[in-house]
Amino acid sequence: AVLNFERMNEPVEVSDLEVKAATLHPERPSYAFDTLMELKKTFPQLAFVIGTDQLADLERWHRFPELLSLCHWIVLRRKGQCKDQSSASHTDPTLSTWQSGGLLLADNSEPGQWWIRPTDRFAEPKALRWVETRAPELSSSEIRQAIQRSGTPPEGALRPEVFGYLKRNGLCGTRAGETTL
Repeated sequence: AVLNFERMNEPVEVSDLEVKAATLHPERPSYAFDTLMELKKTFPQLAFVIGTDQLADLERWHRFPELLSLCHWIVLRRKGQCKDQSSASHTDPTLSTWQSGGLLLADNSEPGQWWIRPTDRFAEPKALRWVETRAPELSSSEIRQAIQRSGTPPEGALRPEVFGYLKRNGLCGTRAGETTL
């Protein structure tokens, strides 16, 4: 079966499960694995959305590779990254490693999609799909680092009201209470 992420027929819901857990138990680490296990009780069809900059870091996440088989993965690619979807595994070292290690199997009928080897032989197969976006080649990590270095984001990276919100709330290396742009 081919997963069509471009035309979702189901509504998309955003959960505050992790926020509530952090409020109740601020001393406990938050793991995506635990959150997905909890969400699967209510929503059996889940997809986790990340950017390509986070793909290599997944191997360091709690309970990897089991985590990978809990849900579908949508990897958002910024403009200019890997022009040819079918060659993504050849240009992305993480995908190449996972494919050669048997963790992923390329879906030859759907470029830019791989099937994740399930850790439970009775589990429904999950997909990893690369999706092209119009987002510029600038990650949130790069924006945060620029703000921490210079006090301002790269030109054009954030709308003024977003940067104002970050400053008012002391987020991403800004000092709370500063509202000037």
